[in-house]
Amino acid sequence: MARAPKEDVATTKKLGWPKNLKVRVLKGKPDLRWYDYIVVSTSGGKDSQTVVRFIGELAKEQGVTDRLIALHADLGPMVEWPGAGKLAREQSELAGYPVFEQVTRIGGVAKKTSQMYRKGEKWGDLLDMATRKGEWPADKARYCTSDFKRAPILGYYTTLSRDWNKANKALRKKRGRAGQGDTVDSHGRAPCRILEVTGMRASEAPRRSRRPEYYTRIDSPQRRVDTWMAIKWWTDAQVWSDICESGVPYHPAYDRGMDRLSCVFCFYAKFHQLVASGYQNPKALDAYIRVEDATGKTFRDGELGSLKLVRDDLAVSAEDGITPKRDSHAGCGRHAGRKYGYAGEWVVLRIIERGEVSILSDRLTQKQAADVVEEIAENMGLDYESEVYPLAWQGRKVGRKLAQEAFCACPADSATWPVYGAPKWPWGDELPEAAVR
Repeated sequence: MARAPKEDVATTKKLGWPKNLKVRVLKGKPDLRWYDYIVVSTSGGKDSQTVVRFIGELAKEQGVTDRLIALHADLGPMVEWPGAGKLAREQSELAGYPVFEQVTRIGGVAKKTSQMYRKGEKWGDLLDMATRKGEWPADKARYCTSDFKRAPILGYYTTLSRDWNKANKALRKKRGRAGQGDTVDSHGRAPCRILEVTGMRASEAPRRSRRPEYYTRIDSPQRRVDTWMAIKWWTDAQVWSDICESGVPYHPAYDRGMDRLSCVFCFYAKFHQLVASGYQNPKALDAYIRVEDATGKTFRDGELGSLKLVRDDLAVSAEDGITPKRDSHAGCGRHAGRKYGYAGEWVVLRIIERGEVSILSDRLTQKQAADVVEEIAENMGLDYESEVYPLAWQGRKVGRKLAQEAFCACPADSATWPVYGAPKWPWGDELPEAAVR
């Protein structure tokens, strides 16, 4: 029998949130069988593809893959990284999802007159809204998320639950009488149960680390939407190790220096990442600069806030024969190093039959990690100094070398990550195919 979620009263009180938010922290982890739909939000980014695969496996174990829905909020061609939606669909199909849905607010009709749109007028994209508002999204005004992601997603939940409620009137009454924690309407009928799963992680921002891992917001008797941050406590190392082992394709923006995906230009991005993005998306860069001119506001505050500086940086680099893909920016090098560095660690750990070095190296100090590996080697009859340590050292050296080659020797006109195949390692073994995808 499916286990109904229970409120963690103590944690709810401890958070001290206003009562009008109607947020309730839930205990433990969700039982997927209790829900009518399991909706996994996906941007096509690294965290999204990881949580899509993770939930797909979990749903398979619990026998509810038919309830899976992958949901992508489309931001429009000038705002979203090219290919993100298509990749999100491919990733969900590979994970066995029967349904992939794409929602957007762009092109929708305003239901009432507001500061920006008259009643009956069609919604534009983020650039259109920024022009009308006269200001860009910022940390304390993230309408890029609230208006173009959350709003259409909540609208989708409304439609999904309304259709389910109409088709399952008898079941709603039965659940209402059973009293399994559902919020019933005036007729004693329980609503559609939706589990919303996101790929947000605690390490991305302090705000996300403070958010409960599993909670519900009671806002309508017609639907129940519980939210689960399924990989909240995963580290970058765990995410990339999972991607390496799964073999599922990830977006090439990560190999071009980006930390996050979805928006082509994000106010959270570092300047060198804006430069890399501007190089890959010149039409979008021009469109954003036109909005800067129209509003008289720079894309973000600070000394390097204007995207015109990105355009200037690209112009100077072009004169010097340098492109963001050949210029070894710190962000690009880090991601390339991660890709091959994790792959190197992956190989080392397979040699000593333990696949957790990426996790260990992220959570432990170098000394602690060395002690753990030394103990494992000793238990397996391997000599740490002569058999294990040299392999780990060589793996790190090869990872750095490949990272340097990838961004210093890549042709300027190449639009994709250079394919190295499976390089030969100093100890004679090839890098496993799963680790270089």
